[in-house]
Amino acid sequence: MRFLEESVTLSEHQKSFDELVRAILPGNENYVVRRRGTLKIIHPVAPRKPLNRILTLQLGSFSFKSKTVSTLSPNLAFRIREVTGCNPQGFAYAGPPMDTGIPDFDLPSATFEEIIEQTAKAPTPTMWIVLPDSGERGCISDPGSLWQVGIYNDNAQFPFAFREASGPTLVR
Repeated sequence: MRFLEESVTLSEHQKSFDELVRAILPGNENYVVRRRGTLKIIHPVAPRKPLNRILTLQLGSFSFKSKTVSTLSPNLAFRIREVTGCNPQGFAYAGPPMDTGIPDFDLPSATFEEIIEQTAKAPTPTMWIVLPDSGERGCISDPGSLWQVGIYNDNAQFPFAFREASGPTLVR
């Protein structure tokens, strides 16, 4: 994750998103950019560790009407614990609401990626960093420790300037 803290010099000719990804993530690993509406998912072509299985878990019906990352994140963690057999009792959040304007949505059958795709429709830009896990089956007891959500300014004066984050400190 050190690459997220390093400065990068880009030349003027590097204009496409894929070219920017290659400039920011240099080295032996090749990355793929998948586009899902306004959401862009960047992942290694051949990861050394398996990708985190939370990305493709079937979470069932998922409704959200809160607009805030601070409500969505623990709700997602609860659902992941539930579908992996942990028998959670409930969830709560503490701290400021971190309102990004996530539009209300109701998905009859959702995965983590499909839910995050809905957050990409919010007027406030976010970046979700999801760590790989061991790939083992069974209960994921602390799924919220596997992602951080960075929230960015959405004004013209300072576009995409980091504002705050929710989750573990993966990126500073």
